[in-house]
Order: sequence, then C-alpha cells, then structure tokens
Amino acid sequence: MTVSGNRSLSLSGEALSMLPIETKTVTIKCASGTRNTATWAGIPILELLSAADVSDETTHLVVESDGGYRMCVDIRAALDGLLAFFRDGTPILECEPYETRFITPGVDGARTVKAVALLEARHLSPSADPESVEEISREEEYSA
Repeated sequence: MTVSGNRSLSLSGEALSMLPIETKTVTIKCASGTRNTATWAGIPILELLSAADVSDETTHLVVESDGGYRMCVDIRAALDGLLAFFRDGTPILECEPYETRFITPGVDGARTVKAVALLEARHLSPSADPESVEEISREEEYSA
C-alpha cells in the first residue's frame, strides 16, 4: 500500500503491522438504506498520513482500491477513519476477498473503499469539485 504526502511511502504488510491499532464502532449506511453497525480495528488514517508528512494545506484524501475505484473525502472526515483489517474481531480477509477497508464515520457505505492500495493527500481549491478526482463505476457506487 502507498501513502502519498510530502513524501511517498510504500508500506508492506510487515510495516503496517508495526503501526498502532485503534478500534472504532461505525455505522455504515448502505445504498439500500439499511444501516450496519460494526466494530472495526485498524490503523488510524492520521497515523498513516503523519508517516507520509502530509501538508497542513491538505483539504482532501483520495482513497483508491487495488482495482482502481477512487473516492475523495474531506480531510476532516478522513482523519476520523481507519485503514481497517478487522470487523467485529474477525480479520476482514476471512470473510471477504480483500484484506483492508477504508472506514470513517459519516461516509456512505459505497464510499468506504475496499482493498485499499493508495491514500493520497490533496489540496483542492474551494471551487474544485472533489468528485472530479474520483473514479466510481456505477456497479461499485451502489454496492456497499
């Protein structure tokens, strides 16, 4: 996985396993309208961004999956998030075909990126549309 700020870090599974783990209970609202509450455990996004020396000017975080799905979230929302490896105490990989998921409170389920490959700090002007940096296919957009 890569974290891009003032410097770019490529973090292996071993490097990730050495970072602190945090647990959060987050409710995800799915496109169907159902809500799923789970306890997620993983590396705080703030920890990952600090390691990449992200600028104070950062306004958004682009999160990209290994399949190219990208979403852009306001940095304030992202800083409450996790690069999660566990859901309700079980490794995600035991239940899903991916190991990680970007989880943050207040972000719709379709925007919680699965199989995270890249976290990229961005500074967008106030007039910029954050969706202009996203690549969300219709199929992925509606599935949580």
